[in-house]
Amino acid sequence: NLDHANHKLLYMSFNQSGTCVAVGTRNGYRIYNCEPFGRNIFSTDGGIGTVRMLFCTSLICLVGAGETPAFSPRRLKLWNTKTASSICELNFPTNILNVE
Repeated sequence: NLDHANHKLLYMSFNQSGTCVAVGTRNGYRIYNCEPFGRNIFSTDGGIGTVRMLFCTSLICLVGAGETPAFSPRRLKLWNTKTASSICELNFPTNILNVE
């Protein structure tokens, strides 16, 4: 039972090996395994406009977005999903448009 208004897609990307897909929504982020397909990791702490996964590790980059962002769209968080902790946070003078 998804509330489609809160789960509006803001961003989607594959990891470098193509084994996982990361999705940013108004309500958080989700990471899915591609084979077999299934949800692996998720958070519902606020809008995420960019979520990038480093290969098939527990390290992801997050940038806030949407009407109720998880944090500023000018802040980049390097997040460890296994320990649920921030490794690093970088603040920029303008909004972050993409992470490569």
